[in-house]
Amino acid sequence: DYVAWRSNTELYTAAGSRIFRMRLPDTTWVLVDDLAAQGIRRISRIALSPDGSRMALVADDGEPRP
Repeated sequence: DYVAWRSNTELYTAAGSRIFRMRLPDTTWVLVDDLAAQGIRRISRIALSPDGSRMALVADDGEPRP
């Protein structure tokens, strides 16, 4: 489990091809986007720029290799 903090009250995580956001004090993860249609799957890491305007991620590519 990992998260990327945008601020003291907003954090992001990923599961599979989906990115989720939580805004405290609410403790519910909300779907932000599903990147499966772009061929992205199994996101393993995410990071946010210092101002929170950009997100970088590491994921498997969409095509399984033989």
